[in-house]
Amino acid sequence: MEEKKYQIKTMQDVFNCVTMDNINNFIIDFRGVIETYIAFRNLSKTIGEVEGLPPGLAEVSSEGYTWIDDGKHDKTVKIAIK
Repeated sequence: MEEKKYQIKTMQDVFNCVTMDNINNFIIDFRGVIETYIAFRNLSKTIGEVEGLPPGLAEVSSEGYTWIDDGKHDKTVKIAIK
């Protein structure tokens, strides 16, 4: 069976993909996304402070993510410079 992929950018995107059958898997994966964001934000802040970078230069942002409804809970993170 082909895994279902969803682009998550808004709460409406979440509402459109989550069902009672997959909500637990979504919550586990979403928590992982949030924890990863927090870790990168903290790392970015520390690097900015150590390197004396101006505020805002080492910020972390996201334009959303792709959730794969496969029950696996693994993740891939891509870092890019704007």
